[in-house]
Formats: sequence, structure tokens, C-alpha cells
Amino acid sequence: MPNIKLVAAHCKFTNLHCETFDKQALEFKKCYIKAVSRDYNYITIFINLKEVVRKVKVRVSLLKRANGWKPFLYDINVDGCQFIRNPARNPVANLFYQFLKEFSNINHACPYDHDVLIDKLTILNGTVKLPFPLGEYALDTQWVINNRMLLRVNGSCIYWKE
Repeated sequence: MPNIKLVAAHCKFTNLHCETFDKQALEFKKCYIKAVSRDYNYITIFINLKEVVRKVKVRVSLLKRANGWKPFLYDINVDGCQFIRNPARNPVANLFYQFLKEFSNINHACPYDHDVLIDKLTILNGTVKLPFPLGEYALDTQWVINNRMLLRVNGSCIYWKE
């Protein structure tokens, strides 16, 4: 039986990959994991937008490593512009947004005519209180911007308790 408990746990980032499909529309200036200590690291992503963003559709998939990556609980599509206006309307997307919002300038509805920054995103001990089994998880996001598939960001972390 899996070890499922509501615990205050760490989530240490292990991988991050940022990909753009049209460098005329946007470009990643930064996309990295910075290790500060053995148990503490953070993510920084800086996206230079070269056109005004008026529509955003995001597909978010959560995966768990178990003899390869397997879908785990969530695979959702979100209208990003509508979501930012009222995050409470989509509790699953809001769960992910709560981790992101204090580290990001993604804080208003469309249009976006400025660069997007996620700066030093970390998930510290006690931040994560989810009834998930301990283990390795990945988040895969695909972004359709102004009706074009423009970027994909995915990463993984180890969810563990001391």
C-alpha cells in the first residue's frame, strides 16, 4: 500500500527544460535551477516577449515517476487570461498558481506587453501540504499564446520528508 500522508515536506527541483517554438515571438533569457545547498535550490525563468500576449491557453500535466513517468491526478487545460481574473474558479490551477505567484510577475489579466519573470521559485519545508505519496514528480506545461503553440516548460522535483 502506498505511503500517503498529509505531511509538511520538501520539494527539491531536479530538472528544468524550457523550449520555445517561435523565437520571433518570445525568447528564454534565463531558464535554470540554482543549487544553494544540498537540500535547497530554486528556479529562475525569464521570458522576453516580443509581441503582445492577448490570449493564453495552458495545458498542465502532473506526472509521477514509477517505472517511467506516469500521469498522476491532473491533466488540465486552462484559459490563462480568464484564470488570472478569477483564480478561485479553477481550484486545481489555483493550487499550482499559489506556489508560483509570490515569485512571479504573472499577476494581472491579459494583455501582457512586458517580459515574464519567475525569480528564485522555491518550495521550502512546510510549504507543501498535500496528500501525495512521497517520490519524484514532474510538471509539464504547454503554452498556446495568441492561438500558436509557442512554448513548453517542464521540470521535476523530489517530494520528500526529513
